[in-house]
Amino acid sequence: MFQKDYWALKDEELEKLAKHHNIPPISRTGKEGEHWYIDRDRIINTLVARDNALRANVAVISALVSLLATAVNLYLTFTGRK
Repeated sequence: MFQKDYWALKDEELEKLAKHHNIPPISRTGKEGEHWYIDRDRIINTLVARDNALRANVAVISALVSLLATAVNLYLTFTGRK
């Protein structure tokens, strides 16, 4: 899996992606929070963290499947069923 280039997305695309993944896309600034903006840094950092977590999960699942296949292969070899 390759890392997506979230920085290349337009604000509208990034906002849509953030909403899809339940990431609040809007932040506020100013003395009384009167200025609203698309918080690209927060959205992108959250998406990258999500991608990394998913990548780690895939690696763990792959390792478990490989271990299970090896165990089955050994079982079949030692029981003479192979």
